[in-house]
Amino acid sequence: MDWQLNNIHRLTIRNNFNVWDNPFSVDDNSTITLAESWSDFSALENSTLVSLRSAFTPKVLNELKVQYQHAEREFVPSSQLPSANIPRAIVNITSTLPNGTSRNLSAQIGGQRFTPETNLERQIHLTNTTYLNAGKFNFTFGTDNLFTYLETLLSNEQNGRFFYNSLDDFENNRPFRYAREVPLQGLPIVEQNVIDLGLFAQVETNLHPHLNAVFGLRWDATLFLDEAAFNPVVFEELGIRTDNKPADWDNIQPRLQFTWNIGGKNADIIRAGGGIFSSQPHYYAQVNNIQNSGLLLGAIDVTGDAVPAADFNAYRKDHPQCQVFLMEVP
Repeated sequence: MDWQLNNIHRLTIRNNFNVWDNPFSVDDNSTITLAESWSDFSALENSTLVSLRSAFTPKVLNELKVQYQHAEREFVPSSQLPSANIPRAIVNITSTLPNGTSRNLSAQIGGQRFTPETNLERQIHLTNTTYLNAGKFNFTFGTDNLFTYLETLLSNEQNGRFFYNSLDDFENNRPFRYAREVPLQGLPIVEQNVIDLGLFAQVETNLHPHLNAVFGLRWDATLFLDEAAFNPVVFEELGIRTDNKPADWDNIQPRLQFTWNIGGKNADIIRAGGGIFSSQPHYYAQVNNIQNSGLLLGAIDVTGDAVPAADFNAYRKDHPQCQVFLMEVP
């Protein structure tokens, strides 16, 4: 919706709503993955943008934008399995080919290694850009900021996995190894708040009737406001603190560009430019830092007689044995 408030201000409101359902879309990391090990993905996203464009004078234009986004994204086990997921079996297969060479691959049944996974995101995006014309110079300057709340459940490898050396071992249910990440304090849901800040300025001018130049400078910072729990064992043994809140303040990025319109004929144009560019840190990095402090998750990796018995038929039926098996340390 565009609304001309008066001869100076124009208000624009946009809304974008999206629902995405993508079943059997997420594979795993084995060579062969049976259908039940493929996971489903769904997303519900809504974004609302309000923009105020203000022409204060013929030479000064300002554009203020505020955007709010709400997103819910979910990876879930396939409809063939219980919603809590089940352990998976990874079977090593060695075959001798007709030419005498051997081929090794792995086949997988059961659950998928990182489902269920849920992501809730609430984000406010605030930008303001001012355009100023001063004779032969056109200036652009402004600010670009993000305020993000994330709630993430990562269950990677928490359903457990049995390893079999061969098809014969699998047929006789003789796993040689069992491994699993174990939640120590219930569901390891991670909540975090992140702030991204940005400032930028640019000037454009014609150094010659046929030579245009653009010079710019941008600064960006990212601040993670939530830290992982402090693990005293890690600090005592390794001298490393786990309760860090990363902050990236020093991203100063100059840029320039030259455009040469040869002979002013608008037929042959040469453009060259360069600069320094920084990328936004991935929010999942701090999710992993918080979750893997050593206090939310433990790890099991056993072989031989310590390997628990596997019963995939019971797991698929959502048998109480499966729930105990998934929640308790064997």
